Amino acid sequence: MFQGSIKSTVGGFCLAVSLFLTILSSANAQGVVAGSAEAAGSFGYSSLSGVDNKRHFNYGAEGAYNLSDKLAVAGEYTYMPMGSAQVYVDEGSASESGKYQQFGGSVRYSLTSSRHVVPFVVGGFGFARQSATASINLVGIGSGSGSADLNGVYYSGGGGVSIYLHGGLGVRPEARYERQEFYQNGQSGGQNLGLGTVSVFYQFGGKKGSLPSRPRHEDKF
Repeated sequence: MFQGSIKSTVGGFCLAVSLFLTILSSANAQGVVAGSAEAAGSFGYSSLSGVDNKRHFNYGAEGAYNLSDKLAVAGEYTYMPMGSAQVYVDEGSASESGKYQQFGGSVRYSLTSSRHVVPFVVGGFGFARQSATASINLVGIGSGSGSADLNGVYYSGGGGVSIYLHGGLGVRPEARYERQEFYQNGQSGGQNLGLGTVSVFYQFGGKKGSLPSRPRHEDKF
């Protein structure tokens, strides 16, 4: 079942790549600039195999630094709402909700030095937290609530394409496979995640490569 979800996620990723390639911009695109920084926001879809075996939207933010025109390091944050539910009966009501968050870093390696479309591979690692809250309200008795957190780590790997537009702007479709491991009371458990995201980023700073100057010709008499 999870393999089918992964194929669906990757298929959506490929479709996103195709759509963004159709809006590829002009020759003013600058590609990766060594020494530059990037700020990005992302939106995507996840296929989870573990807690609920469902699909969820995810949102994220990233700050990166391009060590060279090929290698970049980044700090990343992802938030994934895992849904909520409410039940009403004559005796009262009950509700529950869940969310997932991760804080970590990644290393991105670009496979070419193009000014327009740059394929890359990426690997990430960091801290993970999954939270759940529940409340109950019984007629004539009262109400109560509680919450629980699971803390752990995640590691991921994948790839994508950086598409550079005009003025430092760009879009970055990306697909990753992620493994999450949680620890509580001396026990551990894990789950798998397939993520497909599209980021909009802005690149600034760094040293832009200059075009070679034309040779000067002197008239000879």
